[in-house]
Amino acid sequence: MAEVIAIQQAVQYAKANDLGQVNIISDSRSALMALSVVEEARDIINIIKEDIKECKGKKTLTWIRAHMGNFGNERADQLAREATLISDETISFVPSRNQIRNEGNQILKDLWQNCWNDSKNARWTKNLIDKVNVDRLYGDFYINQILTAHGVFREHQARFFEKNVVMFMRPRNRICSSRN
Repeated sequence: MAEVIAIQQAVQYAKANDLGQVNIISDSRSALMALSVVEEARDIINIIKEDIKECKGKKTLTWIRAHMGNFGNERADQLAREATLISDETISFVPSRNQIRNEGNQILKDLWQNCWNDSKNARWTKNLIDKVNVDRLYGDFYINQILTAHGVFREHQARFFEKNVVMFMRPRNRICSSRN
């Protein structure tokens, strides 16, 4: 983000001093690529794009390889290192949409875990799965019936469907029939 801020300040300087043709050179390919994308979620990138549009004259953004002996780039790196030692200026950023979404998901997961911990229901399942996990679990039909105790079980069928289930085995097949 330091390179993005440096580009922003260079654009603002060019805009404030009404400079004509300006070539901003950076060794941050990611910053330059973010500025070249049509749609960008980060506000700071969109602000820089708007500032570039408002500037008079031609503004060019150029990428150069880092640490290749380019005097201007080496000098900029040196000044950036010195600035970290003397500057007590802090720059705060508005969180991105992804950061907000991830934080919200973490809060929801924590609330869900607290509800799961405090719940008196599903004690047997809780012995198997004690932590809330949002990763997809690929189970099979029969294992899910066993874990949840919802399936072709006498107790479940009798309680919810008022059925008396009789199970018997055939070679290679399990057949369930109900008697009322």
